[in-house]
Amino acid sequence: MNEETDPYRVPGLARGLALLYTFDSSAEELSMVAIARRLNINRSSVFRLVHTLEADGYLQRIDNGSRYRLGARVLDLGFRFLSRLNLLEPARPVMERLRDETGLTAHLSVRDGTDVLYVDRYRPAGNRSSNLKAGARLAAHATSSGQVQLAALADGQIRSLFHNVRMQAFTDQTPTSVDVLLERLRDVRRQPAVLSCGRFDARIASCTAPVYGSRGQVLAALSVSCPLGAVSHSRLEQEIRSHVITAARALSRSINGFSG
Repeated sequence: MNEETDPYRVPGLARGLALLYTFDSSAEELSMVAIARRLNINRSSVFRLVHTLEADGYLQRIDNGSRYRLGARVLDLGFRFLSRLNLLEPARPVMERLRDETGLTAHLSVRDGTDVLYVDRYRPAGNRSSNLKAGARLAAHATSSGQVQLAALADGQIRSLFHNVRMQAFTDQTPTSVDVLLERLRDVRRQPAVLSCGRFDARIASCTAPVYGSRGQVLAALSVSCPLGAVSHSRLEQEIRSHVITAARALSRSINGFSG
C-alpha cells in the first residue's frame, strides 16, 4: 500500500522518526534550517517536531539553542534492541581476542531490512584500524556483512525484500539486480567465511562469517577489516579467515549457552 493512501499511517510520527534519521556520521549536529532542508518540510513543522523530541529526551539542544544532536533516549532504544538479541555481552571477549589475534578491526553487525547496522567494533592500534563506527548503516546487498546475513534467507524472501528497491552500485563488483545478488549469495552459502577485497569500498579488505542462534538462524555477522594492501592476500585467505571462522563459531556457542 502506498504510504500516502495508508489510512492507518500517522504522518506526524513518521516525520518525527524521519527527523531522527537525518542525524548521521556526516551530520551529528544540525540546525532547524538544516533539518528542514533535509526533510523538505517547512520550518514551523520542524519547530514542533524538534520541540516534542527535545522535551521527550530524543534530541539535545546545543550552542545556545541554535543546533541539536541526538539525545540519550535514542541510545536507550538501541540498547534495548541489542539486549533482546543477547549479542553485545558475549561478543566482547570474542571480538577483543579476534582483534588481538589478527591485528585488525573487529566488527559486529545485524541486518535491518535491506541494510546492515554495525553495533560494535574493537580497533587495534596503528594504521590497520577502521573508521567504520558502531551505529553505521550500510547497504546489505553491497557488503559482505550484509550478504552473509542475506544468504540465510530463501530466494523468494530476497526477491520480496528487494522488490522495487534501487540497488546502488558502490564498485563495479556490487550486485545491482536481484538476479545478480542471488548468484552472489549462492556462492556465499558455500563458504564458512567471505573474503572481500575492494568489493564494497575499493580501499578496504574484509573477512566475514555468520553468527548463529539456537535454531540455526543467522543472528549477526562477525568481521574484520583493514586498508587494502595492509595485509597480504594469502594471509587474509588463510590465517585471517581461519581466525574469523573460529571467532564466529565461538560467539555462536556462547550465545547459545555452550562454553566449549
